[in-house]
Amino acid sequence: MKVVAVNESDPGVYKPWLDKIVLDEVKDISELLIYGLEEGDLAVGILAGHVRGVTLVIDMLYVAKDYRGRGGASMMLRAMRNTCVPYIEEAECSFTENGPDHALLCAVLRHFTFVDAQDTALTIFHSTLSELQDSILAKSDKEFGEAIDPNDEYTMNNIIRFIDSQHLPGPVKGFDSNCIDWDLSRVYMENGRIISYLFTEKVDEDDITLAAAFNDGEPIVLLRMLQTITAKALKKYPPTMGIYVQAITQSSTALILNLLPNAKRLSHRYVFHMKDWVYRYLQENASNKE
Repeated sequence: MKVVAVNESDPGVYKPWLDKIVLDEVKDISELLIYGLEEGDLAVGILAGHVRGVTLVIDMLYVAKDYRGRGGASMMLRAMRNTCVPYIEEAECSFTENGPDHALLCAVLRHFTFVDAQDTALTIFHSTLSELQDSILAKSDKEFGEAIDPNDEYTMNNIIRFIDSQHLPGPVKGFDSNCIDWDLSRVYMENGRIISYLFTEKVDEDDITLAAAFNDGEPIVLLRMLQTITAKALKKYPPTMGIYVQAITQSSTALILNLLPNAKRLSHRYVFHMKDWVYRYLQENASNKE
């Protein structure tokens, strides 16, 4: 196998892979550094990234299944590293696991001595209702807050206006989505003012997610809201029902891990500091000269 530099203005056979990249920080693929992996005349892998300040951000790393385990990913990473050594301080690769390919990606990055920074913003965790049964969230079945009635136009309009005006998180797919589980969505108000709210959505037949949460009151307010939703969820769904929870801050990450110590963290940010890259680069070049 060999690594080739791909012309971003004419990516050829690599274009279908590049079309799958979500360009959050760059306008188009012309701003990407791209390397391809080839076996004979066949394209079997791709590595694409862009530069953000002094950081190389890896947007895609992929090797076809029949060609994995032969060092192709490391070859492409090495080629990009050698190109960026003079002007980059670190490289990072952020992603959310959603299958075996991402588990393999974790192994590849660790092999290349990337380190999981474990500080991903908006970290996503996955657990099950069975774990909640033994947590503090299941210690009270007293209802707190008010159920949100989607047919109550007055209340709904107040909530929507409040969320929009404060630029707060709301249901992922919008308020008209049939994914919202209204039985597990609540709001707490004092003197007509929204203090806290929680929205739960159905992901599929096997999973729900705490889609949006806000609390401007004491921590006990959010705890009681969560206890109410937990009690209702345990009555409505089987213990095997999965739960996705997204942390917004480090403190919410700590809270989730305290409540769900066995929750699996799905979000990752792997980092390779350039000083380590430079060290390996010099070592490799010294070996080549010998």
